[in-house]
Amino acid sequence: MQEAISTVEKWAKESYLTFTAKKCKSMIFSKKKIIQGKRLKITSKYMEWVETYKYLGITLDRTLSWKPHLEYIVAKGLKALHNSKRLVFKNCGASPEMIRWIYKQCVIPAISHGAICWVHKSENKGM
Repeated sequence: MQEAISTVEKWAKESYLTFTAKKCKSMIFSKKKIIQGKRLKITSKYMEWVETYKYLGITLDRTLSWKPHLEYIVAKGLKALHNSKRLVFKNCGASPEMIRWIYKQCVIPAISHGAICWVHKSENKGM
């Protein structure tokens, strides 16, 4: 694995790109209980081993169970719904069209980001 990282670092240097060691993490994906692997270095600094990592707004865990991500999405969706309810009550007598628009613009995007990756797990667990 360290050899692959070194190859990528070499390519990055040739392409005038850099890596920030603080932003690089190590994770092994497996259903089995795994003891942390060998410490890996990037830019001469060790990378931190993690159990979960948020990448492009999607929380990955080492078993790819999606549980941490689904918990986050549910909380985020409830927060967006609560905030949209507050907006509706501030504007007494909001029309059904306005309520529908708020739901489509605030709540649905909050809960559907990256759904193509994790929706099969939510269907299996009845979430």
